[in-house]
Amino acid sequence: MAKTPPLPLTTKQLRELRALAHDLKPVLRVGKNGYGPSLKLELDQALSSHELIKVKFEREASIEPTEFAEQAAQELGSVKVGAIGRTLILYRRHPKQPKIVLSASSKNADP
Repeated sequence: MAKTPPLPLTTKQLRELRALAHDLKPVLRVGKNGYGPSLKLELDQALSSHELIKVKFEREASIEPTEFAEQAAQELGSVKVGAIGRTLILYRRHPKQPKIVLSASSKNADP
């Protein structure tokens, strides 16, 4: 289930993703069980389906959002777009059929 590391996103692209995530509802809730195999599977499926998701951390969560984002990035190839309180925004581009088209960065733009 390990994914390839994502390409770094520009500040402009992160801003675009945060704007798109504004109206989204959390698709996952992290509780006292933390980041286990079942949550990892659900997270992988959610990222494959939606590309851009919000994850809500309950007060009793055994893992902090920053630590969760690092593990998800390592194991699933996602990118932390932002965090607001106990809500984390994650993004992973679909490898074959991306739903979200980001503006090209000036460094990576095709000629």
